[in-house]
Amino acid sequence: EVRFSAAEDGAIEGTVRRRGRPVPGAVVDLVHQPEGGGAVRRYRASTGAEGSFVVAQLEAGSYTVQVQSGAWRSEQDVYLEPGDHLRLDLDAWEGRLRGTVLTRDGEPVPGAFVEARPLDEDGGAAEDAGYVAEGRTDPRGAFTLQGLPVGRYTLTASAPGHPPGLLEVVEADLPGADFEVQVVLGRGGDVQLRIVDENDRGVTGALVWVEDESGRPLNRTAYVTGAAGRLRIEGVPAGDVRLRVRARGLGRPALRTVRVQEGRQADVQIQVGPAGSIRLVVTGEASDPLGRARIDIVRADSGDVLASRRPLSPIRLAAPWGWVPRTGVVTIPDLEAGEYIARISAGRSYEQAEIPIEVVTGERSEVRVVLQAR
Repeated sequence: EVRFSAAEDGAIEGTVRRRGRPVPGAVVDLVHQPEGGGAVRRYRASTGAEGSFVVAQLEAGSYTVQVQSGAWRSEQDVYLEPGDHLRLDLDAWEGRLRGTVLTRDGEPVPGAFVEARPLDEDGGAAEDAGYVAEGRTDPRGAFTLQGLPVGRYTLTASAPGHPPGLLEVVEADLPGADFEVQVVLGRGGDVQLRIVDENDRGVTGALVWVEDESGRPLNRTAYVTGAAGRLRIEGVPAGDVRLRVRARGLGRPALRTVRVQEGRQADVQIQVGPAGSIRLVVTGEASDPLGRARIDIVRADSGDVLASRRPLSPIRLAAPWGWVPRTGVVTIPDLEAGEYIARISAGRSYEQAEIPIEVVTGERSEVRVVLQAR
């Protein structure tokens, strides 16, 4: 019998910048007051040469993040769920966003994940801004995102059992001049899912992600099928969503598009078949292995990206196989039989290559890729 606990495996990481440049040697304190009382805990870290810091093995609850570098000080409150990993980009700014996350009935939503992304002058997403503010609502459903440049942002909030809430334009302002915003989470619909193998037996332990039409994951961590391969996903936003399934030892099926209606249940069954794999050997023209090359595996018929260097989770951890190791050899397992395209690139010094590959059930397709110098 093995027991696992997520009581103290949360983490808070991030970077400290001033005017866009990293601040090394800044002192970061995380002050935690247990909800049930008890002694206050203080966790301290210092930023490295790139201005980054990480504090792991944190229990759930409210934290005050205090940053000090010379005469500059900053402070903000965050809420950490059990096993949660938050990333904070801290800058020497004074703008902030305050608000609450509510249900359609007006009830506060504790533990909701809140994210603010800056907008450019034309009202579009500022992709090159270099920072995203993240946080959690406290037990009263309130949140505060501090240390932001004064300006306009898109604010999203998500919580289990609810479709995400969105405010397309909100203003981050100086303390005292700002006002509280409200993000309302709708009910959405439900998806009753069953994953089966080729013999119509339920597949237990399959991982499931729900994506919007643009491919953005709506759940921060994967759902997992239970007994008989069944899974009920509640609070899915109304409209068309895509289901991405990964079952260890079985092929990854094509993305399934599902129409979700408000207040209704969509019944879906997805079959996964036997798996094959791809083994890539990536070298340069001189037959030297090219480590750190980037790989995407794409279905040739639909163009769906089934395996990518980009993580499915917003935690921003690198996919374990997305970067080729120093040996230049990488294996991509659990692929359905069929035609695929491998896209390989290795920086500006080499031309990008697209290699067609056929995957056969129960076999490993080995391909040698030689990238040409630019």
